[in-house]
Amino acid sequence: MNKVISVNRSARHDYFVVEEIKCGIVLKGWEVKGLIQNGCSLKQAYVTIHDGEVYLRNLTIMPTVNTCSHIKPIPDADRKLLLTKKQIGKLIGEVQVIGNTLIPLSVERVGSLIKVNIALAKGKKNYDKRNDLKNAEWKRKQEKILKRAL
Repeated sequence: MNKVISVNRSARHDYFVVEEIKCGIVLKGWEVKGLIQNGCSLKQAYVTIHDGEVYLRNLTIMPTVNTCSHIKPIPDADRKLLLTKKQIGKLIGEVQVIGNTLIPLSVERVGSLIKVNIALAKGKKNYDKRNDLKNAEWKRKQEKILKRAL
């Protein structure tokens, strides 16, 4: 049973997605509870590789009201992503190509686990974004015309 917790809506608008990868994430107890109850914000989040490990930065998780008071919750701390060495090696090689980057696409709950979908992506230029909007509008018009014809 997959339940999507949060989606990065601007990711597909700002980037061409080359490859998607589903990975685990290291979280503390209050973070899991906060994700399930309050969700999270992927708006400013990005993925980095440091010392052979992959980290998700600026993922904002708001703590719940009844979070333990002796723990200082940090809403936008760096969180480690769980990938195999083979996957990390492949990502390091791909990210070194000019124009490629790693972005988070969504956070979802798979059973009792929290998974993050990340993507290897290339940035879009403004004319690419305009072209995508034109194509989407044209598809909507086509569907409307077909609906009227039937």
